[in-house]
Amino acid sequence: MGVSLQQILNFLRTWAPEEDAESFDNVGLLVGDEKASIEKCVLCLDYTEEVFQFALKHKAQLVIMHHPIWFHPRRHLTTNDWIGALLLKTIQQGIHLYAMHTNLDKALPGVNSAISQQLQLQQTQFIDEEQKIGLWGYLPQPMKKENFLKWVSQQLKTSFL
Repeated sequence: MGVSLQQILNFLRTWAPEEDAESFDNVGLLVGDEKASIEKCVLCLDYTEEVFQFALKHKAQLVIMHHPIWFHPRRHLTTNDWIGALLLKTIQQGIHLYAMHTNLDKALPGVNSAISQQLQLQQTQFIDEEQKIGLWGYLPQPMKKENFLKWVSQQLKTSFL
């Protein structure tokens, strides 16, 4: 007994409106039926074969990705390329795909604000207030450039940048 995909999309679209995305972007419901019932959802940065297999294993009906699986219009949906092959399997399994990219980057809270919080930036402001692109702020303390990347890596809990 899940919730309708439409209800989920209404929430996501209120938080990060699709019309806020950059013109080159491909956000929104990429594959699916808004009337579908959703019980399980997977979140990912990029939709890959591994994410598809994970969703399948866990019986998820929805994958919300940050980067759209395709940006440019597709003329064919065949197994001749990895994206087409993955999309066909996704459709066959009844998995819905929703992308939130530059619209989520611009949302508050969103990707940029989450990263700025992880970096403990203070007095953050948009780099471009009109476009809501990027955030900048002040580090919690001055540091030498040779220590900066190591500190960023520690704050973001990643082994590489």
